[in-house]
Amino acid sequence: MLREQVADAMDIRVALRRRRRKYIKQHADFSVDPCDDFFAHVCPASTKGRFFVELAALKAKIVGEFRHSDQRRDAADFEQKLETLRRIIKSRSFKNLCQVSEKVMSNFSRQFVTIYPGDQEGLDTFNNMSCEDKLKMVTDLEDPAVLYEATRRELSLALNAHIANQQAHVLDHKVRIFYNKLKNAVRSAIKRTPWAKNNRAVSKYLHALNKIIFTTFADARNTSTTAFQIHSSITEKCLKQLGEEVDEERRNIICDVIASGAAKRALHRPIDKIYAQDWDEILADRISVFNSKDDRVYMGNDIMLLMNTDYLSDLYGSVGFMLTHEIMHTFVFDDLDIASNKSLVPFWTKDYKCVEEQNLKTCETFPTATCDARRTFEEDAADMAAYRIVWDLYRKAYQRKTRVENYEALDKKQLFFYGAAVVFCEENGLKNKVNSVMSQMDEFAEAFTCKPTDKMVVNKARHCELYGSKASATSEKNGG
Repeated sequence: MLREQVADAMDIRVALRRRRRKYIKQHADFSVDPCDDFFAHVCPASTKGRFFVELAALKAKIVGEFRHSDQRRDAADFEQKLETLRRIIKSRSFKNLCQVSEKVMSNFSRQFVTIYPGDQEGLDTFNNMSCEDKLKMVTDLEDPAVLYEATRRELSLALNAHIANQQAHVLDHKVRIFYNKLKNAVRSAIKRTPWAKNNRAVSKYLHALNKIIFTTFADARNTSTTAFQIHSSITEKCLKQLGEEVDEERRNIICDVIASGAAKRALHRPIDKIYAQDWDEILADRISVFNSKDDRVYMGNDIMLLMNTDYLSDLYGSVGFMLTHEIMHTFVFDDLDIASNKSLVPFWTKDYKCVEEQNLKTCETFPTATCDARRTFEEDAADMAAYRIVWDLYRKAYQRKTRVENYEALDKKQLFFYGAAVVFCEENGLKNKVNSVMSQMDEFAEAFTCKPTDKMVVNKARHCELYGSKASATSEKNGG
């Protein structure tokens, strides 16, 4: 198994390296001057969404190879199981199964009945019903197989996420170390921020930073492992209870319905470090990285694959930016945050309007139908704050690193900016996001030797720096 995991890791590394280099060198539109429109240069129409599609496909390949299964065959087999379940429930002999085992069939019918937690009356009513009446409740449903299908699909998602994280355990360890480095960079930026120091708010912001917990699916693997073990043990017990009196086809379906229901309930038990409201998105495991309630930052298995690189431009420009962006959601405040009077809002910089000004300027320079500076304020502010912090960290890192052979043709400064843009080629609506941040960075213009008259330079509104030594000295608290 260890040899297979090492081989898998090597395959991932080669695939990621090749894809990122090919993306820049083969898919970037070099007929478009990066100083004229960086998003159009990096993200020509033919590439929209391709990066993340390929990333998700790579994760699916890793999972599929581990499971040694053909996904199309799995789907076909499952459809057959659903039809078998429907046929069993509709059969005249269905209610006769109570004579074999009332306990098993009562448990079977329970999987199709919704009884909410705390509804003791509903539970007592169900328990007092005869086995035959319980089965009649199932047959009266329009299509009970749909409930079983939803449960099985959820378990399948959990298994896929579990396998992906298990196979990428080295990357999981690596990203946790990297996250702490990014968190320390944010800590340093807060300490150097004039408006935070002048208002004696540094300790308050650092306290909020310290409360943020980083999580991945590794934090849920004990729960998923328990769920799979429960499924296995209940299936084995159920099959013995039904015995040879029930044919194998019916026996397998009935027991799988019961075991799947128990496994699903186990999956939904409270998990330390993970909020219940986030569980569905975590299970889906589709290009997921988010900040929840200002004190959790979660990264899914797809994005984690980007950690498998030796190139600092990839590491900081993409993963570093995304993670720091999520951290900064805790420290930038839109109208809704201000209206709800979040605890850090009174100490927030008074000079935050520069974010909207840059957004509006970019909308004028690069007209787009999805421009709404107030609606996207928090995203835009988190972008601007995070990108400066990560750039500073990257600059210090690459200056210490020796250049490796066969490195990308582009220089290290340029590659950092490509790193962020590539992952945002998903849709044209992100053009504003990319070009706003790049125009704000004087380092971008320097890296690509842009002229003062170039569009990306002209697009810069007034300098907008929310955190760090060059941020404004005024805050909402002291009013300037």
